[in-house]
Order: sequence, then C-alpha cells, then structure tokens
Amino acid sequence: MISVKIRKRNLKFGHTVAVVAFNNHASTHVCISQIRKSGFSGNIILVDNGSDPPFDSLAYKYNCAYIRNKRNRYVNPAWNQIFKICDSRYLTLLNNDCIPKDNYLNEVIGIMQTHNLSLAVPNAVIVSDITNYAGSLEADSSREIIDINIVKDGHFMTIDMQAYTQCQFLIPRGLRIYFGDDWIFGQLRLHGYLCGQISNRYCIRETGGTTSRNPQLRSIFHKDAQIAHNSPLITQLGVFSGSIDESALLFWKNRPFYRRLITYIRDKFSLYVGEILP
Repeated sequence: MISVKIRKRNLKFGHTVAVVAFNNHASTHVCISQIRKSGFSGNIILVDNGSDPPFDSLAYKYNCAYIRNKRNRYVNPAWNQIFKICDSRYLTLLNNDCIPKDNYLNEVIGIMQTHNLSLAVPNAVIVSDITNYAGSLEADSSREIIDINIVKDGHFMTIDMQAYTQCQFLIPRGLRIYFGDDWIFGQLRLHGYLCGQISNRYCIRETGGTTSRNPQLRSIFHKDAQIAHNSPLITQLGVFSGSIDESALLFWKNRPFYRRLITYIRDKFSLYVGEILP
C-alpha cells in the first residue's frame, strides 16, 4: 500500500514530547527525568528500539506512553511511528542525548504561535556527557530572538503537526538514520511554512561520534546518503533544509533524461511508501 498524505487528522491542541532510545541507558534516564524536572507535565512517548534491558520501568516512573520495538529500527522509522500515533497539535522530537532547559517545553508553543513558526529548535550548549553536566538549567526570561535562516537541526525540534501533515510528512522508508531532519525541515519550507531557531533559548547536547565509531551505523549512513544523492526530490529538500548548497541541483539538470525519468518513477512508487510496522 502506498501512503502519500494524511490530510485529515483529529489533532488536539496539546503538546507531546517523543524520545527514541536504543540502549544508552544513563543518558536516556537523564533526558526523560529532566523533561519532567523542567516543568513539562504533558504526554511523553518513549520509543524503545529494542534496548537491553528495556526501558519499561523508566517509562512507568515518569508516566510515559511506552512503545517497544523488538529490534533497532533506527531513528527515521521510529519517527514515522510517532507521526502516525501522535494526536497532539504540537510534537517535540527530542534525542536522548539532549536535555531541555527549565520551562522551555512549556514556553515554545507560545513562541511559535507569536512568530508564526511551524518548526522551532533551541540553540545548543555542547557538552561531552549530559550525565555529568553540572551547569545551569534555569530558564531564560529575556524576550525571545528568532532566526529563520538556519540550517536544519534534528536533535531537538518542535513541530506544528497541523502544518506538517499537509506535507509529504512520512520519511521515506529507505532512509534509516540520515536525512530525516532534512526531510522534515525541507517539506515544511517547500510548502511555505516557517522554521526557526530561538537563538537565546538553549538545550544541553552531547557531542556526536556514535556513527563514526560504529561500522554498522557507518554502512547504513552511507546507504542513506546514496539514496539522498540519487533522488532529485531529496536533493531539493536538502537545499530547502539548508544542508545542501543550491548548486547541487545542477547535478540533476545535467543528467540524461532517461536516468532522471527512471529516478522519478522509482521515487513515485517506492520512495513514498509509508513505513510498515512489524
């Protein structure tokens, strides 16, 4: 079955925070606990991608809706799971190696409405390990500063799902790790919606490196990159997301017609197939 768009959804006004976790238990515990400590009392969805041991007790402790996958389905398919079940108007996708500052999750919706944003991200304070972070988590009381000329950032984003479901919002099922945030930013901007960073509001985020240290993840990342490189639509969305220079589109203008046609047909009938749950 081909799933292209779901335009009619019964979205409540509320705000849901969703976290995807595969192992990394200490950081995940800090992340989930800080969501509650920051003052957020709304719905949390914790997607467990087959962790050992599982996160069921953590979900129970912090009153989270708990979804457990039997295996690691990786981040983009897990985000698609969340998109399909979320019935809130606003959805925050929060990596389990990030923690919010106090009150940010309560404040962000009002800021988005004031500035007509369909996607908002905070700035980031980069640390080596969030489990040992001892700095301030106090809220910033100054008036928000918005920057809409930002490169995509998928570590901590709040999405207006009423806007996003008007787009081709499910991430292509062939992409498992890479390009999910480009897809989200790119689709919203392609459809005329504003994405912005609240440049004087911060989260605490660990430095990257997991992918580079894991051969299996490197292989998946490479395959995702090949799919993105060979798709004219994804190349275009990469330009909209700010992660690919506009000159990349010249690559497609110079390709033989029949190769562009074959890729178009593949995209039309394969790229848009929604992720099938096991």
